[in-house]
Amino acid sequence: MAKEQAALFKEAGVTNIGCILPMLIQTPIWIALYQSIIRILATGPEELLNLSRYLYPSWNIVFPVVPLNKSFPLAEPRFV
Repeated sequence: MAKEQAALFKEAGVTNIGCILPMLIQTPIWIALYQSIIRILATGPEELLNLSRYLYPSWNIVFPVVPLNKSFPLAEPRFV
């Protein structure tokens, strides 16, 4: 059966090594996805405190760009 399969692959021009390139491209993506899920999931209450460090690491860049007061949610509305 293996000989027949090898003959079929040879006839179609397919090699067994042809799947290595897509696998090499996907492997770093799967590792990064796994690492991001592991870091975001908090397994204990004390890890919930560190969760914001991973979710919002660069808010220092956003605050100068967005024109909001420091007391934005608490500011009284002004009607003109």
